[in-house]
Amino acid sequence: MDGAIPICHRGCGLSQWLVVTGEQRGYVWDDNTADRAGISPLRDAQGWQMTFSDWYLDWLRRARDNPLPPRPSRLRAWKEWSPILAAGIGFFVVLIFVPLVGVMGVRDANLALLLAGSAALGLYFLVATLGPRFVERRNRPDK
Repeated sequence: MDGAIPICHRGCGLSQWLVVTGEQRGYVWDDNTADRAGISPLRDAQGWQMTFSDWYLDWLRRARDNPLPPRPSRLRAWKEWSPILAAGIGFFVVLIFVPLVGVMGVRDANLALLLAGSAALGLYFLVATLGPRFVERRNRPDK
């Protein structure tokens, strides 16, 4: 590919090249050798060979007409992860709370698990309720 520079990688070994020397200088070529389809001039919808400016303006039009989807907000991410986080915190509370209940004199294992489960459920509701408010507060622009 002497006399050309790669300008676009299309994935899977496919690329587009800008010819910088010779008769084809300023035109874009498709390199489809990874698909065993060879190298060919890039053409527009009407079949005209595309110059670099044609290629670039077409890319800008497609980018404008098909924008990337917005990134998920922190609040949306929080809503998706808060049950998992709260369950993890609750599990941690159960692991710590059950032995403490036993040390504090509760002899019935079922009562100890009930108390630990209640504490974990309460912690879950606390995290699930206050978490989004905390995230919203952090996302507010400073006034």
